[in-house]
Amino acid sequence: MKDFVNLLKLPPKILAGLAIASGLLLFLPDKIISKLYMDSLKSKYGFLIGVIFIVTISILTCYTLIVVGKAILHTYNNKRLIKYRKAFLKKLDYEDKILIREMMEQPGKTLELPVNHGTVIKLAYYNVITPTGSSHLVDPFDMRITYFLQPWVIQEITVNPDLLNINTEL
Repeated sequence: MKDFVNLLKLPPKILAGLAIASGLLLFLPDKIISKLYMDSLKSKYGFLIGVIFIVTISILTCYTLIVVGKAILHTYNNKRLIKYRKAFLKKLDYEDKILIREMMEQPGKTLELPVNHGTVIKLAYYNVITPTGSSHLVDPFDMRITYFLQPWVIQEITVNPDLLNINTEL
């Protein structure tokens, strides 16, 4: 029984090899199997070879369905994320858009910003901007660090510059 459980834990590449080998032993014509000198193996262990074939094919089918399902889910989530990012950038406040526009005008898309400013905290929370490092030496009287604009924001604004248009209907 432990050997059977160990069979289930094998990597997919080895399971595929077992499935192919057991399938060939089961489904090749007897003439070819006798030329390979495996007729006694097939007659003696035919039932076990059939079980191995069915189990490995079943495991590989489940594994394939899981991989395909994860790929479809990943693609769906990416499309949904892009849709929500555009909507998020459209709904930004006046100050948020001004700050992003100012960062877009900089050559490195970076800007030194106050750490404790509400707009900076909000944009950092929503992954629109990110600090350029993990540890910073900050002046206690003027707490500023360098932030950079995330590549997805730059890409969205480059493709659709109207996202930074400021609504004057307030």
